[in-house]
Amino acid sequence: MNVSLYASVYGSNGKSLVTPSIKVDRAFDSATYQQIFDKGMMVPLDIDVPSGGMELRLAVLDNKTGLIGTVSGPLGQ
Repeated sequence: MNVSLYASVYGSNGKSLVTPSIKVDRAFDSATYQQIFDKGMMVPLDIDVPSGGMELRLAVLDNKTGLIGTVSGPLGQ
């Protein structure tokens, strides 16, 4: 597995306020890989949400294929 994870916090003006990231580059045995495939994998990524942060956008980049997946949603008040 060789992926990069990005978490961007956006303000009400639509500009990115902070974008922490982490890279996971690791080989797993087949049993562990199957478990990740079936149930997912948690990767901690600390984010200090700045004042005015309104939206969180998450992106995962598969560094081998270049494919990207994203999701976004509002931050709680």
